Amino acid sequence: MKFSKLLALMVILTILLGVSSALAAEKVTISWLLTSGRPHENEIMQNLAKEFENKNPDIGVDVIFVAWKEFETKLATMYAAGAPGDVWFTAAQYGLRHYAHEGVLLELDPYIERDNYDLSDFDESILASLTWGGKRVGIPIATFPLFMIYNKTIFDEAGVSYPPLDWDDASWDWYKFVDYAKKLTKDTNGDGKTDQWGTYYKLRAVEFAWIWGGDWFTKEAYDTGLAKECIADSPEVIKGLQLGADLIHVDKVMPSPAEYQTIQALGDPFLTSKVAMVEGSTWNFVDYDQIKAFEWDIAAAPRGTQPATILYTDPWMIAEKSKNPDEAWEFVKFLAMPETELTLSKGRFTAIPARKSIRQTFLEGATETIPLDHLQKVIEGAYKYGKTYPSHALFGFAEVENVTNAELDPLWLGKKTAEECVKAFVPKVNKILAEIETK
Repeated sequence: MKFSKLLALMVILTILLGVSSALAAEKVTISWLLTSGRPHENEIMQNLAKEFENKNPDIGVDVIFVAWKEFETKLATMYAAGAPGDVWFTAAQYGLRHYAHEGVLLELDPYIERDNYDLSDFDESILASLTWGGKRVGIPIATFPLFMIYNKTIFDEAGVSYPPLDWDDASWDWYKFVDYAKKLTKDTNGDGKTDQWGTYYKLRAVEFAWIWGGDWFTKEAYDTGLAKECIADSPEVIKGLQLGADLIHVDKVMPSPAEYQTIQALGDPFLTSKVAMVEGSTWNFVDYDQIKAFEWDIAAAPRGTQPATILYTDPWMIAEKSKNPDEAWEFVKFLAMPETELTLSKGRFTAIPARKSIRQTFLEGATETIPLDHLQKVIEGAYKYGKTYPSHALFGFAEVENVTNAELDPLWLGKKTAEECVKAFVPKVNKILAEIETK
């Protein structure tokens, strides 16, 4: 009798073990590659992965944090090893269209059609930038528009009126901006050296062209993602670049690259009141909300012949060779849910959500300092006049930018004119573009 009971128990245990093994065998794990952020930001991402796993017990998520400079190398290494990162975003130098041209992205249209996935909550312009060859290869996360951030206290001390919120205010042009910057540039301790600068721009060279009606590439290039020629040798581009360099060497309202490194060693130059006006985005809000020493606000960026600014749009992407594309797609859908996207926008990216339905909620809690109506007005204009930065829009721009940055160094150092630098880099860029076209 005891033997028969023991036998029955063993049979039951065998069955249970078999069921458990079968269930374990069915569970799959996908990898999620991210650039490493602050500890609390990394914790947010890990918590989101756990939340997804709780809702989808048959799918595990392996969260992989990578340093910014090592991100593309890590992706390439995993791909070469036959274990590509399943889900990632445009976290470092390469944009979506780089990966699309390399043929490493999964086409998402079949999944969107199969699930009747609603894209109407996203801006058409954003969605259009996430296609390649007419195929959708990314789902938008968030956008980072650039605008002006300024130290109100320094403005008050200099008796200078605040810059406008309205991007359509034609009085806020480059020349008024320079005039303001001159009034805000000072030797505050009387040692004969400038220690408070009117402004600092990140020297994003393409943007200097945009505000004067120029560009480095044609509209067709931005539409298709493939540039066939560099058109930076236009009067508009040269003018914009020269005026940018003049901030340093003629107007003397902006620190040189070497001077900026020196003051940056003491901390963020805006936080330490070394610079009165900077170009920034919502990513600055976390740090700038901690400021106690002075008041600050935001404004429209100055125009040339027209207003223009940069929009960075980041999407989620899935590897074309993912071994678990269905599970990866389920994870991307989870990440793109309104409540998840809001969590990401607030806690990890500090970026404007890609979904229109949650932008107002984000803006209401984006900063403890800036009045909501100021934030709304500036963001509205930034979307109206923003253009996708070439690193996100064009294949091969990383290589192009490496070349142009090197050729433009003499301009920022005051050793060459904009025209000389442009004439030097345009043939080199065209050579890169010709090589890309033959790939």
